[in-house]
Amino acid sequence: MDHSISLAEARPVDMSGAKPIRVWEQSEVFDSFVRAQEVILESRHSVRPDTSHDPAYAPYATVQIGGRVVAEIDNHGWVTTSNATAARVGELPDSTGGAVSGPALARARAEYLADRLGGSVVTAPTAMTQAAFERLPQPGVKVDTAAMLADPLYRNLQQLKEARAQYLQQLPSTATT
Repeated sequence: MDHSISLAEARPVDMSGAKPIRVWEQSEVFDSFVRAQEVILESRHSVRPDTSHDPAYAPYATVQIGGRVVAEIDNHGWVTTSNATAARVGELPDSTGGAVSGPALARARAEYLADRLGGSVVTAPTAMTQAAFERLPQPGVKVDTAAMLADPLYRNLQQLKEARAQYLQQLPSTATT
């Protein structure tokens, strides 16, 4: 059965009679539209932290087979390995003893990998204890507010909000939105 679509008969859509939609007049969608645009704007101007010297992201251990490193695990429990090795071991433990990240998870994953692959765990000198890990402040994503305020999308959103406010002022006082 052929499910292809022929474009031989395709014709442009006549937009000459189309009326523009004023989003500020659309009570059902205005708030969600603005929220979505704000999320895009913040994402566009988010600055990820530099974790290159953060001990929480330093190596916890490696898994070695015959002296060859087949997996690296950091203090968060994040594993770096080849696709082939990942396919051999399947799903990694996703938590241990209630810890969803950190050295407890790193240890559980390293031991699991070593067991599944027939290798050994070599703990790194930068391995942390769970308690030390939990005392560390976790870096967060920051928004570059100055760049966001200079973005044309920000100015457009402010104009839309102003248009919405003016539109609502024109409505009879019985309407609520």
